Amino acid sequence: MKNFVSYYYQINTVVSTNPKSILEIGVGNKLLSTHLKNGNYIVKNLDLNPNLKPDFVGNVLKMPFKDNSFDTVCAFEILEHLPLKDFKKALLEISRVTKKSVVLSLPIKKNVFFTYFGLLSRNISFFIPIPLIFNSRCKKCKSHFWEINNGVSLKEIKLILEKHFKIKKAFRADINVYHYFFILEKK
Repeated sequence: MKNFVSYYYQINTVVSTNPKSILEIGVGNKLLSTHLKNGNYIVKNLDLNPNLKPDFVGNVLKMPFKDNSFDTVCAFEILEHLPLKDFKKALLEISRVTKKSVVLSLPIKKNVFFTYFGLLSRNISFFIPIPLIFNSRCKKCKSHFWEINNGVSLKEIKLILEKHFKIKKAFRADINVYHYFFILEKK
């Protein structure tokens, strides 16, 4: 269920940018691009792995696109697989190929208690911060170089993003609190 909540947020955040053309960095299971294509959006995807059959095989650090090629560029749970210095380089390249918007999600260390319930036809959810006692890497995420609150703070990530973009919205996804979303506008 948590993954479907993330797909919901991925789709809605991309659609909220009112794009005509979209670049998805990282193919994943193609659920996002398939859904958006079925909604008559022009969607292309880029991935390093040719076996995943992306539209374009390439690296986020040097994408094979002209400047301002896409209205919206999105990368969900991808950029933490790069060292932090390359994350910064990737943002430059993403900024180059987008016309106006970028939507990202990054993993954030689970340092909250989350609850969700329905009350009188309203859904109520809230987070209670819990201090980080251990700062070890996610054992399931050995391919991550960093995560928010694990190697880099949320404040530091926002400062890095603000060098290239205006942060329009930043939030944790309900239910899957491990994903932190950013809706960005090109400066």
